[in-house]
Amino acid sequence: MSIGTFGNIYSDELITATELNRQPGRILDKALERPVTITRNDQSFALLRREE
Repeated sequence: MSIGTFGNIYSDELITATELNRQPGRILDKALERPVTITRNDQSFALLRREE
């Protein structure tokens, strides 16, 4: 992983777990473009392409 790629992980979009449940296809489409952070209560999860 290059430093440039690593830096891109933090330029993500915040999505709630509720949004993911309601619109999974839209969220996956966003994750194709850039990393997405899914939040649930006080937890955070990263969703990004395997290549990144």
